[in-house]
Amino acid sequence: MADKSEETKSNDNKDPGAISDTTDKKEEEDEIKNKQILLDGYVFLKYGTWGDPGYRVVNVDAGFKKIRWFHSGENKSSGEMNLDSLLGIKFGRHTPNFKRKPAKTPEQEALSFSIIGEKRNLDLEASQKE
Repeated sequence: MADKSEETKSNDNKDPGAISDTTDKKEEEDEIKNKQILLDGYVFLKYGTWGDPGYRVVNVDAGFKKIRWFHSGENKSSGEMNLDSLLGIKFGRHTPNFKRKPAKTPEQEALSFSIIGEKRNLDLEASQKE
């Protein structure tokens, strides 16, 4: 019986917020990492209205106001979309740009998504699921 009361005392001394603090710290680290990925950009296969799909570096500007895309190695964006005009993200290949070039594999379908805006869409295919 004495063992049980000592076990209870030792549990009472543990910080109840310790797990929560660890979770909060992990979430904060993930948020910082994700923001840095958005700022640095990532290479996607971009599907447009004309021509064949092309690889573009897609990122978010430092003020988190616009999504921009660039030809590799260039400093000037070849297009952008205001985030305040963003309506949503749709996974899969459902827009007219994707319909012109149907997926050849189920994996290609799974790696495709569209960022839907009020005036335009950004149709992208990732190289891997991350």
